[in-house]
Amino acid sequence: MSGRLVAVRRGFVALATALALCAIVLTLGAQDATVQGQSQAGAVRILPLPAHVDTGGVVTVEVWLENGANYYGLDLRLFFDTSRLQAVSGRVTPLWEVFDADDHFVIKNQVNNATGEIWYAVTNTNPAEPFTGTGRICSITFTGVEPGAAVLDLYYVKGSTRDGDALFPIQMDGAIIVGSVHRVYMPAVMAGP
Repeated sequence: MSGRLVAVRRGFVALATALALCAIVLTLGAQDATVQGQSQAGAVRILPLPAHVDTGGVVTVEVWLENGANYYGLDLRLFFDTSRLQAVSGRVTPLWEVFDADDHFVIKNQVNNATGEIWYAVTNTNPAEPFTGTGRICSITFTGVEPGAAVLDLYYVKGSTRDGDALFPIQMDGAIIVGSVHRVYMPAVMAGP
């Protein structure tokens, strides 16, 4: 009888161990799916970082989607410092790398030089396919007004899939340095023998 009891206990321990391993694998799989879902949103950034422009000069920055998956629409909004920058036109320039040049609908394309707000929202339309990868969304051209650093604050970015599921990419602000960049070089001091 004791041999049979030992065999039952071993069977129970083996079953419990197998169930625990299954639970661990399922938990890790669920976490991996969550990480993959987050990584599908990618990142939206403004390049170059920083951009440079002389006072009275003109500079263009580009808004990029990096490593995104299944993008069908995007709504982005940003603030800029109106005391240092002014947008050249009342609109951003769409760059058709992420969204389809032929099958799209621009929901909002507005630049307000009084408040320093830019709002651009676009979606593909049928039969366009969702975008996966890295590409340019739009460009914005500014004039330098006063010397100093101006942050381009991406305060709202939300994407969507073809099915309407939300994508929340990482938001990476930009910056424009207005005025000449002066570098100070210090002479090297060498110790003698």
